[in-house]
Amino acid sequence: MGSSTTRNLAIRRLRLASVSGISVINGAVAEWLKAAVC
Repeated sequence: MGSSTTRNLAIRRLRLASVSGISVINGAVAEWLKAAVC
């Protein structure tokens, strides 16, 4: 039981990290596009 809950926690952390990383990348791309257009 413990290993499965640990795995679920790891998956949840990975998802959170990927979502936050994607948002950071999207923000950087948006800033770069603004700079390129202006």
